[in-house]
Amino acid sequence: MSTYRTWQIKRGEIVKGPFPEHLVCEYIVLGRIREDDQISADGHFWEAYPNIPEIVAGIDQLLCASDADKNDPVWRDERIRAVLRHLDERKQPDRRERQNPEQRLQWQARRQGEERRKKPESAEQVSYRRATHEVDSALQASSPRSILAGLAFIAAILALGWGVHHFQGKDTIRVDLRPRAASDCNAPSALQVKWQGCDKAGYLLAGADLRGADLTGANLSGANLSYASLEGARLDGANLQGTILSGATWTDGRKCAEGSVGSCR
Repeated sequence: MSTYRTWQIKRGEIVKGPFPEHLVCEYIVLGRIREDDQISADGHFWEAYPNIPEIVAGIDQLLCASDADKNDPVWRDERIRAVLRHLDERKQPDRRERQNPEQRLQWQARRQGEERRKKPESAEQVSYRRATHEVDSALQASSPRSILAGLAFIAAILALGWGVHHFQGKDTIRVDLRPRAASDCNAPSALQVKWQGCDKAGYLLAGADLRGADLTGANLSGANLSYASLEGARLDGANLQGTILSGATWTDGRKCAEGSVGSCR
């Protein structure tokens, strides 16, 4: 059915169509088109569908029939039932189950020999339709709650984002997330030494080259850093109470005045 074709259907003197070829094949499987109905592509030459190769091939494709399966009536019957379940648009249980026996017999007499979908259903079909109906009902019942829950969740996220944006402080807090090497408190004073958090209170560090040293949080109270080089050193949180800084080169490169204690003047 890769080529698009349309067909007209004639039953007695009544002509309907044209219908797309795939729809004609579905109607044949459903029983809406019978073997004694006539089919024509142009409205002039009419044939029963078993005599039209394109229609037969389309039905085989719809049933997924291989060459080995085409002549197996048991396989073909099972495939037809499967395709009927797929093509059947009805979701509710068959309303004929609620008819009294007399009404059911009258209905069967009217429909005898017509569309397969409208024939009395087997126990398998009834079970399948009931299961489908239960699943659809459950989904329909849960859908509104799911949608409302999703909308409430989205609203909460938006409110939280707005609150953070609206109430956050004006000043940006910068956080240093760079990994740092472990402190070596026993290392002698040297270029870029790692004394982070070390206790160097009262140490004699006069003239020490501590350029680029990490002295974050170090206890340097009372230490003698006269004429020491501290350019580029990190002193965040360091205790400089009583630290002698006379003539030292400060972190920003300026010279500390003579007599500087506790801070570079």
